[in-house]
Amino acid sequence: MFIVSFPYTVLQGGYWAVVAMVVVAYICCHTGNILVECLYELDPLGHKVRVRSSYVDIAAAVWGARFGAKIVHCAQLIELLMTCILYVLLCGDLIQGSIPSGAKSGGLGGFSLTCWILVCTAPLLACAFLTSLRRVSTLSMWCTVAHMLINAIILIYCFTKVGTVL
Repeated sequence: MFIVSFPYTVLQGGYWAVVAMVVVAYICCHTGNILVECLYELDPLGHKVRVRSSYVDIAAAVWGARFGAKIVHCAQLIELLMTCILYVLLCGDLIQGSIPSGAKSGGLGGFSLTCWILVCTAPLLACAFLTSLRRVSTLSMWCTVAHMLINAIILIYCFTKVGTVL
């Protein structure tokens, strides 16, 4: 959704928002390169050998297995859980905003945000039981296709309305 939200970001933050995005992207890239380098060590012949496979392994090597690894592991779990919760909340909020209010007529718009969040949680709960990476990757592929379709629809709609706005 970057394509759709970028003009709004520039409108709200000005051109400094663009500069900030470039700087943050550079910092993220540099940090990622450092983390990749931390996965490897040189063997006696000077060849890089992968000796670590996760953030927890890197933290254990840097700060010790007793505290560093546990702190990073907890931080990862919190981040992943909060991201999942955020997506479910956003899904419920998006559906509530997409369906016109029909509280008086008994339509779907009369549901509260909590109800929509529960409706969104039900199908997503089935994804928690996926154990095959093949099924996860297939689901991810279809999500990517849907995302591209949504972006295409939004862009086509915007391009068809350009003449009416100006």
